[in-house]
Amino acid sequence: MILLIDSGNSRIKIGWSLNKNGCIHREPHVKIFDNLNIRSLGQWLSCLPKKPNHALGVNVAGKHRENVIENELNNINCKIEWIVAQTRTSILINEYKNPNQLGADRWAAMLGIVEKQKKIHPPLIVASFGTTTTIDIISPNNIFIGGIILPGSFMMRQSLTNGTANLPMSSGESIDLPLDTINSINSGVSSAQSGALARQCIITFKKYNEFPIIYVTGGLWLELEKETRQLINEIAFKSRSEKKTEIIYENRPVLDGLAIISRNYN
Repeated sequence: MILLIDSGNSRIKIGWSLNKNGCIHREPHVKIFDNLNIRSLGQWLSCLPKKPNHALGVNVAGKHRENVIENELNNINCKIEWIVAQTRTSILINEYKNPNQLGADRWAAMLGIVEKQKKIHPPLIVASFGTTTTIDIISPNNIFIGGIILPGSFMMRQSLTNGTANLPMSSGESIDLPLDTINSINSGVSSAQSGALARQCIITFKKYNEFPIIYVTGGLWLELEKETRQLINEIAFKSRSEKKTEIIYENRPVLDGLAIISRNYN
């Protein structure tokens, strides 16, 4: 069994991949650990009925987090390999200027999404709404052509609270014409997040003259979903097609990408 570890800024997600008689089996449910209670990871590992022989992971939370995870895995004699983005695989080409500087979580998520596509497919957008927001574009022939990074919605709210004297911390949905401070903040944050995705959607359409399929993930998607779906569906694309842009939620694209990489180890 190979453990699959997605170490984000706020949470750690863990899955697994198991080759049983030539068939790859995956975890039925993702295990999630809060970063404030990371020691519970070791307790969970020690109770596993079958000890993993290897682990693959991506980590965006710094060297200290990496060391903590490695120490917990060492206690059960399991070594981990931290994945970095590659120039290319059999299913995806990376056109980042310095390919290995692309966030490993973004790379793994794109691998996980591309693997699900038919041979011929529209352009794809992979948007992750977490501590940071990343929005990446993949061409119809499976080339990552670029993406953007911006603060996540919580970070935006936090910066307003910490950087000003009178603005409160807020949460909630957007409204069209806010007339109080809380709703003004909520609407501004939601507009920034959904607007960034809409911009990338327009760029993709202009480049390929085809509607992208949008895949979304991340813990903050729920609070942005209503605003984002409404905005994307209202975009007036100049096209003969009346087809709406699909927005599909994926729970574990990073782990799915790691599972693809793990095939070389099973």
